[in-house]
Amino acid sequence: MVSRWTGYGKHQVVDVDNDDTAAVIIQAMARMEVGHRYPISDVIKGIKLA
Repeated sequence: MVSRWTGYGKHQVVDVDNDDTAAVIIQAMARMEVGHRYPISDVIKGIKLA
């Protein structure tokens, strides 16, 4: 599901050091695990706090 929601392939190597890429992946992971789709702006705020 995460792969489908992000558009990244299941075996594709992605640059998680890129905040925009990481945000899309984290948003999809949270949606899968928690069942809630957080706004991308909230995810980016969380990344900046990390």
